Amino acid sequence: MYLTQLVKKIVRSLGFEIVRHRADEPNLPDVPAAVVETFKKVRPYTMTSPERIVSLCEAVKYVQEKSIEGDIVECGVWKGGEHDGSRRYTVTDGGYK
Repeated sequence: MYLTQLVKKIVRSLGFEIVRHRADEPNLPDVPAAVVETFKKVRPYTMTSPERIVSLCEAVKYVQEKSIEGDIVECGVWKGGEHDGSRRYTVTDGGYK
């Protein structure tokens, strides 16, 4: 018996299952599809976690919905992924005002 099969058998006997995690697919079950697509497109350009990209998109959406005027500044930029993400999200969701 291979080691992996032995481990799976032990884990199953405890009522659990080992499932391979796909690193290319973010696990965001309660997030709108537009946000998930935004994250997938900007992933190569950001070190920010999926959860933080979701928060950023929600913050930008709030600013747009409330018609808050002003500029958005991204500080500590690596490759500009967050800014690109917020721009992509708002463009797909109706565009900048």
